[in-house]
Amino acid sequence: MKEYMVIYELAGENYSAYVPDLPGCVACGDTVDETEDLMRDAIELYVDALHDDGQPMPEPTIKARGMAIGTCSMTSRISPNNATSTLSTHTSDLAEALKRC
Repeated sequence: MKEYMVIYELAGENYSAYVPDLPGCVACGDTVDETEDLMRDAIELYVDALHDDGQPMPEPTIKARGMAIGTCSMTSRISPNNATSTLSTHTSDLAEALKRC
């Protein structure tokens, strides 16, 4: 079983969805749940069309993860000696950054 990323976007007053690894495979609906149901149907039709045409299923290549972003931003520096990311240890810089949070 292959797992493909489906991208859902708010499109004005409805939602649209597409699968980057399956060009042209799209759906839209009034809610995310409706769009998901329609997307599942669209993927099944897409797979059937590929099969009927004797084409292989594309391999999934897209990976996605949610990333929580807060209102506070701390910068990091790359150490030229070991190329690892380290936080600034300057107390005044840290105090100023925390005041902005």
